[in-house]
Amino acid sequence: MIVIVYRTNYIILAKDTYKRIEIRDIGFCYLLSNRQDNFVQDKQEYVLLELLRNYYDSKTIFLVPEILKALFVDLLRKNFDDKKIEDNNYFQLYLAGGTEKTDAIKNKMIGYAKANNPSPNEIEFIEIFRPNSTTNIDSGSGISGSVITGSNSVQENGRSSRMTAKEELITLFNTIVSQDNEIDAVFVCTYASNRTRIILSNTPTETRAVDIKSFAPIMKNMITALKSMKQVNPQLGAFDHLSLQHTKTGNSSGSIIHITHLSEYPEYTTFLLFVSATEYGIEMLEYFKDHYLDQIRKLLKKFLG
Repeated sequence: MIVIVYRTNYIILAKDTYKRIEIRDIGFCYLLSNRQDNFVQDKQEYVLLELLRNYYDSKTIFLVPEILKALFVDLLRKNFDDKKIEDNNYFQLYLAGGTEKTDAIKNKMIGYAKANNPSPNEIEFIEIFRPNSTTNIDSGSGISGSVITGSNSVQENGRSSRMTAKEELITLFNTIVSQDNEIDAVFVCTYASNRTRIILSNTPTETRAVDIKSFAPIMKNMITALKSMKQVNPQLGAFDHLSLQHTKTGNSSGSIIHITHLSEYPEYTTFLLFVSATEYGIEMLEYFKDHYLDQIRKLLKKFLG
């Protein structure tokens, strides 16, 4: 992960908290809004933390406004053991404008500025850093060294195939939830040492949002129930999958939850979940689940081993 801190008088992303953008010859970036009221206090840390969990070990660029840098760095310290991120004591490179790569990023950003005839020259890149890195790069103009080079995205020397598989899975999950298929969340839950964890998920969406974190305790209780059922009646056989449909009531729009037990891993340790934020479209959800299941399994094998 590479973090670029930007400063501008323009409002970037007036309505959204963040936007996933692709820049030719550079790759995918997450542009964070500099409009403070877009980040409601109780939602702010959750959105940023989910993005960090998904992309911390990736080649993704984060374009972070100066007003969010302190919070961003604080989340890295608290959740990723990034003790080296103290003041200027982390991998850092100061940037100057005018290079081909920095211009490409600014030209893309300006498309999300709320202004008449905005100019990319009014966007300033203050600094860039890569968390938990001990690599030293001398100060220079533009983006240099191992940060952005050639025609590829950010270069991470020695990146493992495991991390590549993780990125491909997250990209695939994001692709799935962006389609008109009644799927609003895709994630993988693991169980070990009496603890459940969401190890991979799509990036949280702005609309039809699913509280992915809540499924860790939900799955822990469900795994306990599954084990109890098998203990009471071993003739039930091996658990394969389960669909749950909750109807619309009160302020809830209902939901559909499809849980697949990935039997290629030890029993009751790895589950794939597809969730819809409404009660409608179970046929569509199950169709797309079946369509992507083999591809997800192959990538998970690379990631989990």
